[in-house]
Amino acid sequence: MRNVFRLIRWRRNWKEQALERELRYHLDRRATDLMESGLDEGEARRQAAIEFGGLAQVQEQVRDAWRWRWLHDVGRDFRYALRLLRRSPAFSITAVASLALGIGANTAVFTVIDAVLLKMLPVGRPQELVLLRWAVPEGRGPSGAHWIDGSSWREGGRLVGTSFSYPTFQQIQIRATGEARPLSAVFAFTDLRDIGVIANGEAALAA
Repeated sequence: MRNVFRLIRWRRNWKEQALERELRYHLDRRATDLMESGLDEGEARRQAAIEFGGLAQVQEQVRDAWRWRWLHDVGRDFRYALRLLRRSPAFSITAVASLALGIGANTAVFTVIDAVLLKMLPVGRPQELVLLRWAVPEGRGPSGAHWIDGSSWREGGRLVGTSFSYPTFQQIQIRATGEARPLSAVFAFTDLRDIGVIANGEAALAA
């Protein structure tokens, strides 16, 4: 975002500098024409400045035109789009439907990212949550800690006050109430050894 604002400021400064160069070019050309007609340099530049009305005033007028130009461009583009919609309604419906699907998909993805990555988990003191992982030697990637590790760290009074574990695989079989049941995901907000029944993402603590 900082780079975007920097680019906007750079573009604004570039336009201002280009405007000043353009105005000074025309002012110098007019002064040159007046000198060729017989006026000395000082008088010619003074007369040219009077005719132009001053660079500052002209620059302000151009800035005012820039501020309203985008409204004119938007209106022109909108009218052109309406003409295209009337000429080919089938294409227009397809384009609008594609835009709606794209916007909806992006909104759904952002909702998931916002809930998973940006917002804090709905637990007490979420700022104290940490992810326990082992640093694997020989350049391999880190490995997640086992729930036993979390239990030992908790019971030893080190690092953590409590722990919970979660499987990262997609399909598992777990024996619950005497039968094996397929699960797509399990999130246990306590040690897995304390879970009595787990089914379809719902967990119940053992009595």
